[in-house]
Amino acid sequence: MVKTRFVACSKRGFLKTGFRIGKAASIAALTSLTALGSAKSAADFGRFHDADACLSSDDTSDFIQACLRAISSRKLNRTRTTYALNNLAIGYEHKDDWNTALKVLTTAIQLEDDGWVPLLNRSQVYLQLGEAELALADMKHATELASCGGACLRACGRLYLEQQNFVRAGEILTRAVLLDTKDARSLLLRSVAKQHLADEAGAAADLASAKQLDPAVANSAWSKDDKVQLRYRETDW
Repeated sequence: MVKTRFVACSKRGFLKTGFRIGKAASIAALTSLTALGSAKSAADFGRFHDADACLSSDDTSDFIQACLRAISSRKLNRTRTTYALNNLAIGYEHKDDWNTALKVLTTAIQLEDDGWVPLLNRSQVYLQLGEAELALADMKHATELASCGGACLRACGRLYLEQQNFVRAGEILTRAVLLDTKDARSLLLRSVAKQHLADEAGAAADLASAKQLDPAVANSAWSKDDKVQLRYRETDW
């Protein structure tokens, strides 16, 4: 199950709702909108079992149900609930249920508005729904968060490449390289941006640096159709 997803809001606000809601209200709203709920209690499955399944199950239906059980157990803290919501949304994306994925990611952002992963995933959902301006706004907002480090900048730069916004991609990826001059993947992606901007010398230099740092990464071809999916892993929980 390997793909990718990544929104933007006004500073400290939310593009669509304009307000923040409490954790209990968010989860109640989620249960209502999905109409799936959880027929079994956390005692039956255990919150860690469900959290792990929410991260690693290869079956999309099981994946979604495990995430729902983990969330509805109310035993996860705010941050871990956000993780589970983000992963739940990816399950709906695999079913091409973009509207439900959008609602789930919006709930995740309302719970933890300084997390860049749900923002970037929601921007991809907006793109699927034809809302390019909202997608670009989310991407911009993600890069303004204090939590947006090298991995965030690299993912955002890749998204700008996918949208053929090569100037913005170059700017964001330069920030990533300045944070870590040995980041071969950001150098490789920046070389793509520079190539499209007719900076052949700069593209060649970045590619050479990337190859020197990590030949395996540098020799992998970049493709617009090769999506990256931002999913919280077991180590995050």
